[in-house]
Amino acid sequence: MRKQVIFFLMIICCTNGYSQPNWKLYRDSLFNRLEHLKEDSDMVETIINIGGMYQANRPDSAMYYYQKGNILSNKLNYTRGKLRYLACITEIMMREAKFDEALKLTLQAVAIAEKANNPNMLGGAYNNVAESYLDNGNVEKALEYYQKAVVVFESEKNKYKLGIVYGNILGVYVSIEDREKAYQYALKAISNSREGHSDFGEAVGLQNLSAVLIKMKKYDSALLLSHQQYAIGVRINDNTYQSGALACINEVLLATNKLSMVEKNVTEIESLSKAVDDKEGLAVARYQLGSYNFKKKAYAKAKQYATESLAILTENKIHSNLEEVHALLSDIALATGDVSVFESERQLADSIKEAGVSNRILKYNQQLEAEYSLNKKQAEINDLTHEKAITALTLRQHYTTISVLIASIVLLSLLGFLYYRNAKQKNTLLLAQDTLKAQRIRELEQEQQLLATESVLQGQEQERQRLAKDLHDGLGGILSSTKYSFSNMKNNLIITQEDALAFERSMGMLDKSISELRRVAHNMMPESLLKFGLDTALQDFCTNIRQSGAVQLVYQSFDIKDDTIPQNKASIIYRVVQELVNNILKHAKATNALVQLIRKENTLSITVEDDGKGFNTSLLLHSDGIGYNNLKSRVAYLNGTMDIQASEGNGTSVSIEIQL
Repeated sequence: MRKQVIFFLMIICCTNGYSQPNWKLYRDSLFNRLEHLKEDSDMVETIINIGGMYQANRPDSAMYYYQKGNILSNKLNYTRGKLRYLACITEIMMREAKFDEALKLTLQAVAIAEKANNPNMLGGAYNNVAESYLDNGNVEKALEYYQKAVVVFESEKNKYKLGIVYGNILGVYVSIEDREKAYQYALKAISNSREGHSDFGEAVGLQNLSAVLIKMKKYDSALLLSHQQYAIGVRINDNTYQSGALACINEVLLATNKLSMVEKNVTEIESLSKAVDDKEGLAVARYQLGSYNFKKKAYAKAKQYATESLAILTENKIHSNLEEVHALLSDIALATGDVSVFESERQLADSIKEAGVSNRILKYNQQLEAEYSLNKKQAEINDLTHEKAITALTLRQHYTTISVLIASIVLLSLLGFLYYRNAKQKNTLLLAQDTLKAQRIRELEQEQQLLATESVLQGQEQERQRLAKDLHDGLGGILSSTKYSFSNMKNNLIITQEDALAFERSMGMLDKSISELRRVAHNMMPESLLKFGLDTALQDFCTNIRQSGAVQLVYQSFDIKDDTIPQNKASIIYRVVQELVNNILKHAKATNALVQLIRKENTLSITVEDDGKGFNTSLLLHSDGIGYNNLKSRVAYLNGTMDIQASEGNGTSVSIEIQL
């Protein structure tokens, strides 16, 4: 699949994307503005913005305007213009796989930003250095500079740029298959990007979260997120995001053997990639055509496309998809009975996978060795200097007494001991500082995780309210009006008895549709919760369950005052109880159940019990179900604790305590 360590996202260079009509309008407005500007910083910004309009689809034109803006920036000594120029041409270099040149440019940008003492510029430069290190295979340095960018943008409370940086960090953890970290940073990237209105950051988060879900074989969720990313790519007129989303969609289709749309998607990927000279996108398209034909058992075509993909990757020194291509060639060889080719291609695929980690470790070790060699040479120089001084002193003091010579030796030994002790203390201090920095980064990550969870939960509740209102007021009103119109028509029509019976059946089906619509809207956001509060809403919910006959559900509450529980917390508590009761209905096979809420001062205790079949609670330690994870995240957001007591054949009891 396409490399999930995301394409370079500029923090300080390029303008936002636009749909095609808006793109033309904005471009024309920039040219009109340029005609009336004098040579100042506004002209620099306008020229570089014009280059940004061409960045996604016409890099040659973009480069022309970037260079023109840089010439004027140097003439005016305009720091921001210099940084934007370096950042934008760095992205072009990286798309052309010129990674060493890109790294040099980003390091120049850091030096300029540090001298200018501008936090936002410096954070952007840190991000770009990290991206360059990543494409050069140095994961450790990349993460180091990403965290520097996070610290800067956190202090500036810049959600837009935080979303982009978190998306980049997410890509790193996807590439090294650390799914837990990848999922955490996906939430951070998406929530910060949406809060900061960053289409770029949201697209990155969606693409990399899709990659995680595909590896976890959660194909439906991955497909939904990929379509959302594709829509963003179309909206901002960015070919790279569109082709990346289509590549993820094809991965899902190939994995689930739904092959009808694969060729059409590949054609679009090739068209989008050719427009921006994206070699990696072309290689992915060839690889997916090979996989498609392999599944269709057209082995000759499959081998042809896989070989073409390998040639593109090799020619352009792209390493991200080599393992997958060699694995496909090995599968084709096995299917056609060519055992020797199968073994050689499989060994290549396995060695590339192992080298992915070992190369990073090797590069890191080489850096340490280089630093050690430098220190060793410096020590040798110091030793030679000391020896020369001792020799000169010995010649000058040839006639001194033995006692003076001994005193000199003792003095030198003492100085050496003090030097050693000072160096050791300095190293200890540096180690302590590194430990404190690492601890601070972990604390920042935990704080961001809590903020991300809060944003996701609030977004879910707001979306539920909006959908429930749209269903009830919009579609519900249309169905009710339709029923009224049909009723009036019946009184004005002369129809046969058989047609009258059919008409009545249709009216009955319409009544059922209206009732089902109201039930769905009520489940998404109960009207009683908004109007009367938590206690009344839970009372209505439990009464409806009991009246349905599914289970004898009893609801009890003590000292619950609806007006003292904030609406956002009441909504989440309602969802927790609803999820627990739904679990009883789905899995417990219970006859009786109890929902009890007790409030003591600022503590709310929730108990949900049933007399069903129970289960082995040790299974929860390895559970990755969405329902259980949603329960944990909601309770954690409320600063609550949850205790589950169950055993097979003895029912289940869930106790939750929340600080209001």
